[in-house]
Amino acid sequence: MGAVRDSDPTATGFSANIQGASLADLVQMECLSGAACVVRVTSGDDVGYLYFRTGRVVHAMSSSNVGEAAALEILGWTFGSFEPCNAGWPDAESIHTTVQALLLRVAQLRDESGRHNHNLLHFRRSRPDSSARPREERPTTERPRTPPAEAQPRESSQAPSSSTTTRIQAAVRLDPNGALISSRGTGAEDLAAATALAARLARLVGDTFGLDQLVAIESAGEHLRTLIVVEKNGNLVGVRTPSEADLNAVRERYGI
Repeated sequence: MGAVRDSDPTATGFSANIQGASLADLVQMECLSGAACVVRVTSGDDVGYLYFRTGRVVHAMSSSNVGEAAALEILGWTFGSFEPCNAGWPDAESIHTTVQALLLRVAQLRDESGRHNHNLLHFRRSRPDSSARPREERPTTERPRTPPAEAQPRESSQAPSSSTTTRIQAAVRLDPNGALISSRGTGAEDLAAATALAARLARLVGDTFGLDQLVAIESAGEHLRTLIVVEKNGNLVGVRTPSEADLNAVRERYGI
């Protein structure tokens, strides 16, 4: 994100071109100046306008929003250019909150977006929770949720095959100490290392928060999805697929 000041031979002061600054930094610098101005923010094909007066953002426009919604949209952009322009001033101010509140809201929206991307740790409590009714106290007439022993998923010494889901790129199985038992697919060696490390770190997190037994780790990024499962005997199973792949069959197999 760059900041550009237009040159004017009749004006006093300096013109600056700042490379690598974040949009949040540039917005706060503009607010510190206290000047009334309009800044055009360009990010790829997106263009937005921020209106500054008395150290605040008082109005914003983008191609799809006006006011605070536009400000949040623009402040969420991560690259582009930032330059003063001569856009017309609005008849009325549409933003009445502080810049700090706007930036905090943008950070919260990014955090929520990350959580919705299915980066999850699953733990199972091995000790009964005193605040919850123990499972053993269910009425005997209730149909048990746990399938009979013959229907339990079998734990093979082989890594899950591509028949479990047609989109598996790589799959590995490790023993409880992280030693490789079996693997298949492209990038299996890297997946094995990531599976062992992620399980070790997740267990440390569980110990810190008093959680007992790690069940699974799931992470979904822009291109890849990874699911790591701890089997009953302590073995680790790691599966990597494209991000759009459906892993429900694998989750159901291991009761996640």
